[in-house]
Amino acid sequence: MSGLDYCEIDEDEEEVFAYQKLRRTHHTYGFALNGLGHLLTGSKYQSGYVYGAQPTDAFFRYDPSSEVWSELDPFPGGARSYAIGDVHLGQNMVYFGFGRDSVGRALGDLWRYDGEGWAQLASCPDGCQRLHPAFVALDTKLFVAAGSGIYGNIKTAWSYDIERDEWEPLPDLPGDARHHPYQFVAGGQPYVYGGHGRAIYTDLYRWDFDTATGEFLQSVTKRAPAPGEGRVAGTQFSVGKYGYVLSGDGNDHGSMVTGEFWRYDPDADEWKALPPHPGASRWAPASFVLNGHVYFYNGLDRLPGRMSFYPSDSFRIRLPA
Repeated sequence: MSGLDYCEIDEDEEEVFAYQKLRRTHHTYGFALNGLGHLLTGSKYQSGYVYGAQPTDAFFRYDPSSEVWSELDPFPGGARSYAIGDVHLGQNMVYFGFGRDSVGRALGDLWRYDGEGWAQLASCPDGCQRLHPAFVALDTKLFVAAGSGIYGNIKTAWSYDIERDEWEPLPDLPGDARHHPYQFVAGGQPYVYGGHGRAIYTDLYRWDFDTATGEFLQSVTKRAPAPGEGRVAGTQFSVGKYGYVLSGDGNDHGSMVTGEFWRYDPDADEWKALPPHPGASRWAPASFVLNGHVYFYNGLDRLPGRMSFYPSDSFRIRLPA
């Protein structure tokens, strides 16, 4: 494939079996820490039901030097899906939480992982519980916005102070209530893009974070990528000054014919289309970034006109310089 270097990850039967618990899942969270990749929780496949309503507490680590997966101790917060997290680069920590548990309750707990073990932090106040919100770790704060709860889609936003272990409310997302938007940090500021509410959205919002005061000052509407198709339930990441969105569902909440890949430049307020991943786009895949490559796993192919299924292939994608 021209443009980007897409390499299918060739895994033998033993390696595939090693992380089978997270092989046929959606809404699994992926992250990289200390040079290792990780896949955590999600909804796992159940015989006869492709959408796999059963959450898991499985936790696996990938070593790129040996190309081998190993199973870690289960996530101590309990089985869940539709959870979200982010790597705090300055602390070399992962913050993770929210989602839905095995009996369908929306969660508001928060956890921190340092590469060795988990610590539970203050939960979001009552009424803040939610599934698949936007979630960004930035300097002294965590930023949470939108998602869905027991009464449907929501647009409220919250800030968590890492040092004080306290939450405080922020002004609502200025657009419509929505769940499973994309989120990333670009140019040092958090962004929320797309998601699903009354429609599949194309809007992009920036929150301005003042590092001197520790306050989120305002929100600014920004431009959506051309050709303007709405997007929901893909994967995303931040590298350098750029934000990236990869795959996900389009306007009909089904897979797009190609696995679209976009990079946002905050200085120019412009999106650049990158070559799509092979095959149709995927609903709720997982990814992590290691050594200038994106590792792309799991999710569901939901291309209209054919049965939904879990793709068996995974890809390593070299990012542009």
